[in-house]
Amino acid sequence: MVDFRLTNERFDVEWQGAPKRSVPRRGGRVRVLAPDDRGARHLLQGWLKHAAAERLVPKLMHLADDLNYSVARVAIRCQRTRWGSCRPAGP
Repeated sequence: MVDFRLTNERFDVEWQGAPKRSVPRRGGRVRVLAPDDRGARHLLQGWLKHAAAERLVPKLMHLADDLNYSVARVAIRCQRTRWGSCRPAGP
């Protein structure tokens, strides 16, 4: 289960062994098609990063505009520590 709390979206994740790699989404279900579990994890991680960017970046840019902040770049990563940083003086 993948839960995007910001947008109240939930997706059931299913892995299916397949020679051709893809991540089709239909409604509330994401199917990860890959030949092995390592490839499936890599594909799912890529899909999650892309999905997070689609949902978070527009909201971040809107908030930054409302607060009159400039945002040089946004990076979506698989962090275990240091979830974010910013400096008032810029980069």
